Amino acid sequence: MGRHADDKRRRGIAAWPIITAVAVLVIGGALAAWILWLRSDGNTGVTAVGCASDRTVGVVTDAALAPSISEIASAYNATKPATRGACITVSVQTMESADAAGALASGWTVAAPQPSVWISDVPGDVADLASKMPSMTAGMNDKSFAYSPVVLAVKRGSVASPNTFGWVDLGTKSAGGKIALANPAKDTAAYYALQSFIANSGATTAISAADLTASKQVISSLAAVSAPSTGADAAMAALAAGNAPFSAVPVIEADLAAFNAANADPLEALYPGGPTVGTAISAIALSAPWVDATAQDGAATFIAYLLKGQATTVLQTAGFRVVDATPAAKAHGIDPSVAITTLPSAARALAFDFAAAIAGSQPVPEPAPPATTDAAPGEPSTDTTPASTESAAPSVPESAGVPILGEAASSQAPLSPAGSEPPAPTPPTGPIITLVVDASAGMSSIENGKTLMAWVQESLTGALAQNPENGFGLYSISNSAGPGYTQLVPTGEVSDTVGAVSRLDALNSAINRLAPSGARWSYAAIVEAYKQAVANAVAGRVNRVIVIVDGPDLTPSTSRASVVSAIAASAAQGKNVTLEIVGLGSDPPQAALSDIARAGGGTYTSVPVASDVPATIAPFLAG
Repeated sequence: MGRHADDKRRRGIAAWPIITAVAVLVIGGALAAWILWLRSDGNTGVTAVGCASDRTVGVVTDAALAPSISEIASAYNATKPATRGACITVSVQTMESADAAGALASGWTVAAPQPSVWISDVPGDVADLASKMPSMTAGMNDKSFAYSPVVLAVKRGSVASPNTFGWVDLGTKSAGGKIALANPAKDTAAYYALQSFIANSGATTAISAADLTASKQVISSLAAVSAPSTGADAAMAALAAGNAPFSAVPVIEADLAAFNAANADPLEALYPGGPTVGTAISAIALSAPWVDATAQDGAATFIAYLLKGQATTVLQTAGFRVVDATPAAKAHGIDPSVAITTLPSAARALAFDFAAAIAGSQPVPEPAPPATTDAAPGEPSTDTTPASTESAAPSVPESAGVPILGEAASSQAPLSPAGSEPPAPTPPTGPIITLVVDASAGMSSIENGKTLMAWVQESLTGALAQNPENGFGLYSISNSAGPGYTQLVPTGEVSDTVGAVSRLDALNSAINRLAPSGARWSYAAIVEAYKQAVANAVAGRVNRVIVIVDGPDLTPSTSRASVVSAIAASAAQGKNVTLEIVGLGSDPPQAALSDIARAGGGTYTSVPVASDVPATIAPFLAG
C-alpha cells in the first residue's frame, strides 16, 4: 500500500517563507535607518555607509573672496552632498587670481592641492587662462554671478554733495583735496579707476591699448597732481586716521565694506557716474587631467549651490552685488542700490602700460619738514604725533590735489633765478647690475601665500626704486625662448630710455610681466649674460651679474665644466665683473653653482625662504 500525503497538510502554506520575508523587511528597514543616521551624524572622519568613498572637491579663490566662499562651502557641506556613490566635501584654498591662472596654465605644478573649481574676481585672469588653455575652461559660464565696482572712499560726511560728478570729472573739479593713486600694475582698484576715468560716456567694451594711447596726456595730468600711494588698504587706513595727504582713494566697494566693518565705519563710498569697471566673480568648473567624472559632478553641484538664496545672502553681507538679486540694504558705508553702468575690465597686461603712462608724472616724495615744537634749542622734542601709515605719500600742497568737485586747481612750476644756468647733472656712480631671473615653471611654487615669482618680482621692483643711481638690465631664464633665455631689457643707466620709454619703466614692466613656464635652461643664460656684462663693463664702476634660480639647470648636453670654462674665459679679460648666484630653497645644486660663481669672482648664496630675497640681494646692489 502506497504512502499518501495528508490532504490538509498538502493544501497548507509553510510558515518559514513568511518568517523570512518579515525578517528581511525588519533588517532592511533597520539597515536603512542606520544608513540615514550615519549619513547625518556629522562624523566626517568615517566614510558614510551608502557612499563607496569620500571625495574632496577643491576650490581655489583669492583672499578677498575666500571668507565668503569658505562660509558658503561650509553650508554646502552641511547638506551632505553625494554623487556617483561618493560623499562630497568642498575644501577652499587661497591663492591670488593671477597666481592661480598661471599655475593652472602650467598644469598645476605648484605644491598645493589640485582644484576642481576656480572662483576668480578678475575677468582678465580668466580670459588669460582661456586663451592659453581653452580646454581647461571649456565648460565655463561666460556670465559672472556677482560683482563689485570701483568707488571712491572718503571720510564719512566730508563731501556735501556726493554722487553728483563722473569719473571723467576727476581731473577738472576740486573738493580741496586730492586722490591717492597707486601703481595700477599692483593695485587692482587703481587700475579699474584709471580705466573708468578714460572711458567714453557710452562705452560698453573694455578699454583697449589704442584707448590708452589716445588718453596718455590726460592720465599724465591726473597722475601729476595725485598723491602716490602704496595701495588701497594702506590708503584707507591713513584716510581713516585723518593723517592722509589726500581726500579720496579708489577702492573696490566690497573691500571698503570689509574695512569699515572692521573699523567702526569711518569711511563712505562716492559713486562717480559713467561706465565703471569692477570685479566680476566667475566660478569655473575646470576640465583638467586630475578632474575625474566624480569631481566634475561635485564641482557642478557646488557651483549650482553658489547661485542659491543662502549663498546670495553670504555674498551680499560681504558687500558684493549679486546678479539678478534684490540689492542689499545700505550698510558699512556702501549703498548697493546705487545703479552702476558696468564696464568690463581690460586684460591684466594693459595695467603695466597704464603704470608706464603715470610713471614719472607723480610728484616725487619730499623730505618731511622738521617737527615744530616749543622745545628750547638743544632740548629734545616732545612731539609725539604718530607717523602716517601711508608713509609713501608725500606732503603735497593742497592746490596740487586731484580735483573731485568744484573748480579746477592750478599750479605753476617755479622758475629758475634770472641769469642763472641749471647745474650740470652729476654722472651716476652706482653699480651696473645685470639681473638674470629664473622664469621656468618651478617659479610658480607657492610659499607663504605667494608664488616664488611674485616674491622675486616684489624684491626687484623695490630694488629699482631704491637704487636710482644704478644701471640695470634684465634676462629671463626659460626654454620657452629658443636658446633658453631672453634679454628683456639691455643693461644701461636707469635714467636712459629704451625705445620710447625710460629704462626704469621698461624694467618694471618686464619684471611684472614675468610668468613661470617652460624648463630651466640656466647655464646658457648665465654664460651669455656674463659675457655681455664683460663686453659692456663700465670702467670705474662696480659691474655685477646677479642670477636668481630655484633649481638645477636642465639644459641638454651642457656640463658644469663647460660653463665654468666659459665664465673663466670671460673673467680673464680683467673687466672686474663679478658673478653672484642666489638659489631659492633647497633644490639648487650648491656645489655646481658655487663653482660657476667662483669662476666669475663671486659667490653662491642660498635663500631658504623667498621673503628673504630683498635682504639677500641688497648688498649686491651696493657700490
